[in-house]
Amino acid sequence: MPEIRRMGYILTAVLALTALAAFAWKPQPPGKFKGMASTAIPRMISGYRGVDQPIDAATRAAIPSADIIDRRYENGDGQSIDVTVIGGTGRNELHDPRSCLVGAGWQIQNDRVEYLPSPGNIAVRACEISVPRQSDSMIGDQAAAEDMLYVYVINKKTVASASAIRWDLLTSDLLEQNDNPVYFVRTVAALPTANHNSQDNLAEHRQLEQFTAELWKAISPVIDRGGQS
Repeated sequence: MPEIRRMGYILTAVLALTALAAFAWKPQPPGKFKGMASTAIPRMISGYRGVDQPIDAATRAAIPSADIIDRRYENGDGQSIDVTVIGGTGRNELHDPRSCLVGAGWQIQNDRVEYLPSPGNIAVRACEISVPRQSDSMIGDQAAAEDMLYVYVINKKTVASASAIRWDLLTSDLLEQNDNPVYFVRTVAALPTANHNSQDNLAEHRQLEQFTAELWKAISPVIDRGGQS
């Protein structure tokens, strides 16, 4: 019992110190982001040609200080891959896309971490998302399904977990390194069928992985420099 009481006192002290630090600690505001030009991302990747997409007002209002590149890539077979890259020094620039998707009515399946093939060789978050309701993007009588890969970058380190990136952001602020840019990189492609384990879907996923690996090879030098092109 004395040992349990002692551990309780220690825990109480830790919580008190944490509360005091949260009240007293005022981190410096983030420095100005150098910017990320759209030319930082090649227009041609793995046989896909990209066209910039307009940024809607709601997205711009949610992260006003960030640079956002939203681009759709298409190949000669009519296949498309959507690319989103967000960069900034504000700590609100990063979010967990799963929260937005669930709030919008999407379902998330097979959520996992996997490694991109060469020349990527980094861990990314992967999942399949679907809309379980009637819409213009139905596949026959099945809900539309999409394949998504995404990764965060902070202090030149890739992070494939939203919880881990929050810890890295806190550590960065404690060390007063909050002028270091943070990035969010995402690729999305439509799945051929609603059967997540079909051979067509597996082939599409390999194609998305290879595209994302080539994308990462192209943009990682810009990210390492903290922006610009």
